[in-house]
Amino acid sequence: MHSPVPEDERLSPQEVDAQLRAFSPADWARARALARLAAAGLSDWSGDDLLTEALTRLQEERRVWRRGVHPLVTLKTIMRSIASAAWKKQKNGPIDRSVPVSTDEADHSGATAEAVSPQNPEMEVDSRSQLECVEKLVEDDEECWYLLQLWAEECRGQEAADQLGWDAKKHDAVRQRLLRRLKPIQDLRKE
Repeated sequence: MHSPVPEDERLSPQEVDAQLRAFSPADWARARALARLAAAGLSDWSGDDLLTEALTRLQEERRVWRRGVHPLVTLKTIMRSIASAAWKKQKNGPIDRSVPVSTDEADHSGATAEAVSPQNPEMEVDSRSQLECVEKLVEDDEECWYLLQLWAEECRGQEAADQLGWDAKKHDAVRQRLLRRLKPIQDLRKE
């Protein structure tokens, strides 16, 4: 069990509110991108649901925002925690989403419902581990990390630059840095 964070090391609800009110539209776009990524593969949570829950937990002081920690890092950590709990609940829950379901045979309507999953569990685990590896390659470069999040959502070029509030020159410079950082992964995929 975690020990409580001392009061002087955490933001009060009023300070949390002030930080969130200071978010720019680009900050909210980044927060939504993080939320969509964290919610990927969860059947009962959308990215917006996840972001809303993280904000609620912050305001209700069920989660802590440590002083000096970047707002998006705080939100990402909280959303990952919520998503992790949801994954465990989904995995250990009573419903096996990979099993076809049909109505009672006496119904004779012929109606059936089938769970749909584009990936098997091994593919999902592999995808998540690859994503974690890629995130580690850019974790010390915030701009590359933001661009990577948008690429994961298939948002590129001018659209990505607009969402991040960057001009074309800055976008191109960050894109080049990101490509250099991702080169080891690209080389592995060629093998």
